[in-house]
Amino acid sequence: MLKRNLSSMAMSLVEVIIGILLLVNPIGFTSGIIIAFGIVLMVMGISLIMEAVFDMIGSIIGHR
Repeated sequence: MLKRNLSSMAMSLVEVIIGILLLVNPIGFTSGIIIAFGIVLMVMGISLIMEAVFDMIGSIIGHR
């Protein structure tokens, strides 16, 4: 019960903070979200590329 109340309070606090940020600077807030999402996608893409390269190198080395 207490854990659920704390979770609800934390979510409400986050919503209030986001609301204030949107009121103060909506364009900056939106740009920040888009930039953060782009960074996450880039990191995921780079990790997938590196994994594919290491798998390719491993298969080349394994065939010798």
